[in-house]
Amino acid sequence: NPLLILLLVPAFNGFVLPQGGRRVPGLYDLAGSVVRVTPLRKISAGLFLLAASFLLPLHVETRIAAGEAPSIGLQLLAYLVLTSAEVLVSVTGLEFAYTQAPTKMKSAVMALFLASTALGNLFTALVNLLITNADGSTATSDVAYFCFFVALMFVVAVAFVPFAYTFREQTFVQGGEDDPRPHEVETAAAVGQPQQQWRAGGAPCSRGVKHVDSVSS
Repeated sequence: NPLLILLLVPAFNGFVLPQGGRRVPGLYDLAGSVVRVTPLRKISAGLFLLAASFLLPLHVETRIAAGEAPSIGLQLLAYLVLTSAEVLVSVTGLEFAYTQAPTKMKSAVMALFLASTALGNLFTALVNLLITNADGSTATSDVAYFCFFVALMFVVAVAFVPFAYTFREQTFVQGGEDDPRPHEVETAAAVGQPQQQWRAGGAPCSRGVKHVDSVSS
């Protein structure tokens, strides 16, 4: 998984060749030629891909339960799809949580984002605890176990879509000592909604929407 992340992050974002400094476009650039790629759209796609990635282990477990011996290549493919979803959701979400938080709340918002990972781990541990018998065996089959998580992740992905559709992005850039207030700069909205941009000192930019006297938490 760590190796795949190191390979997939530049594959998605693109990279610069050491000789000549030419930038090689990534998957985001290719997708951007068809649709506008925004952080929330990345996360939405990643959530659905995450649910789909568990269909591969489910397929493997179904074949094992039927007495077959599936290839280990299916497990490697599952890791590839799962890590791709992790790049779309986790990496993008980490950046999104930081940029969307006002300056005075960045540490708190980042802590909450990381706490959400801990809550997910606790939920999985609780599920495992509830299906474990006193003798250490499980009360459900592996197929039912994976079916539960596939259904759960699909429900979460569907529930996230309305949020991504209505949320308006406002990127707060860390201010310096002379201007400790956050700046609100132009950013793409989740699904093509009107953009906003602001300049330090409360002055609107050339394409700004209105005057802001204070932008703080």
